[in-house]
Amino acid sequence: MAFADNQIRSVTLPDYTEKVFMYSFFKNPGMEEIPAEAPDKVKAEGAGVVYMYTNNDALFQLDRIHHLGRTAANQKSWVQKLIKGEDTQTVWGIRDFTYEGNTVTGLSESGIQKRAKNKNLILPSRTDTGEVVKAVGKGGTIGAFVTAEEGFDSVEIPIR
Repeated sequence: MAFADNQIRSVTLPDYTEKVFMYSFFKNPGMEEIPAEAPDKVKAEGAGVVYMYTNNDALFQLDRIHHLGRTAANQKSWVQKLIKGEDTQTVWGIRDFTYEGNTVTGLSESGIQKRAKNKNLILPSRTDTGEVVKAVGKGGTIGAFVTAEEGFDSVEIPIR
């Protein structure tokens, strides 16, 4: 229950992950509802299914990575789902921003959609053309990243 009872919807697992036990993400909202066939105790307290994204095929074979796809009861997690690929719905990427030269000027259409799901903004360290980001925002522009209705809980600015 290392990350239980938070607001986690999805995580990206590092390639070197060796263990994720069945209740690591218990009581989080997740990305979908817990399956109807889950035990009543899990359905009553589990909240939702957290997506665990990976690009490492080997993680699907590791006995200690517990997830919905497992058939053995001691390896099946009703609150975690292992998914091949990247979390394009909630993880911030270069294409989620607009740029002018080496300045991040705001959010693109995909960034605006992502803002509704991910309240922890992580600014890119490079622009869409590979330039190192040296500035954020357009001088005098208010609301380039937020609206009165939608904002962020945190903002991470990369350090180079």
